[in-house]
Amino acid sequence: MEIKRDRYLNDLIDRMNNGMIKVVTGIRRCGKSYLIFNIFKDYLLGQGVSESHIIAIELDQRKIRNMEREFEEVLNSLLHIRNVDIYVTGSNSKFLSKDVITEFRGRGDEVHIYPLTFREFMQVYEGDMYHGWAEWSIYGGLPLTISMKTEKQKILYLTKLFDETYLKDITEGHRIEKTQALENLVNVLASAIGSLTNVPKIEATFRSVIRSYISGNTIRQYIEYLEDAFVINKANRYDVKGRKYIGTPAKYYFEDVGIVEKRGVNEEGKTERKQLEIDFVANLGSKRYYIQSAFSMPTEEKQLQEKASLFRVNDSFKKIIIVKDVVNVTRDEIGITTMNIYDFLLKENSLEL
Repeated sequence: MEIKRDRYLNDLIDRMNNGMIKVVTGIRRCGKSYLIFNIFKDYLLGQGVSESHIIAIELDQRKIRNMEREFEEVLNSLLHIRNVDIYVTGSNSKFLSKDVITEFRGRGDEVHIYPLTFREFMQVYEGDMYHGWAEWSIYGGLPLTISMKTEKQKILYLTKLFDETYLKDITEGHRIEKTQALENLVNVLASAIGSLTNVPKIEATFRSVIRSYISGNTIRQYIEYLEDAFVINKANRYDVKGRKYIGTPAKYYFEDVGIVEKRGVNEEGKTERKQLEIDFVANLGSKRYYIQSAFSMPTEEKQLQEKASLFRVNDSFKKIIIVKDVVNVTRDEIGITTMNIYDFLLKENSLEL
């Protein structure tokens, strides 16, 4: 069972022989090593590269483990060899940090790999897209979960992976003694996914819900650790009219939905989306997309409610509403496109439909 990860393969192909060290980053178990040692290697062999010209070194082998201490110097020195092209990844603390590129003194080129998208997941899922969605939205896209047959297996694997690997990486790497506070913070962030939050609000939740005190500075530091380890991602607010990002409050999302599914606390005062707030603004070069999400729009009143914030945007960039209902892709008289979640996630270039 091999899942094609063409996006990342193409990222590596586009960077071939560019004179830089290609660094593949991402959380543990998302497929970094498989991308390099299997998918990319097979591509090279298919292009006629001799296997004897592909040198793979696994630095976690005991006999060469000490090389990790000086791997930056070793890899940088290899760049002086004219016919060497270097690709590197790993699961130690250096490769589980957003600062890894700085270790290569401006000669590193990062390819960040995420867990499986729904489209990648459906390549090997044995069932229809509706059952596939139910599976993926609960257990996420870490490749190993696909081979597990029971719910118990998947829950145990994801729970142990988070507690014994992801959190352990952070607590040991940053010498955190208050491990329970870090775990509580993860649970608070899990309960606030998709809602605006900030440090003072999280601090208040610790006092009122968890009955524990943790300083704002510690919360801020722990959030940075979680971001740095690729466990969570921050989505900043964007002022459409002012064309600028707003630092706080922000929304936090986990790198994989499966690792956070069973977490969360009953956070008091959870913020609901304001009526005229757009869920996502995606900028890519000269392109921009305004994306609104809704479970369903069964009535004209609900349609107007979801479109209200989009009505206020006076530029010509694409405006999209994504719904769970199975509906055909439509575009109204003012250019707002409505599509279902399956078309959005499964069809190539769905933003251009």
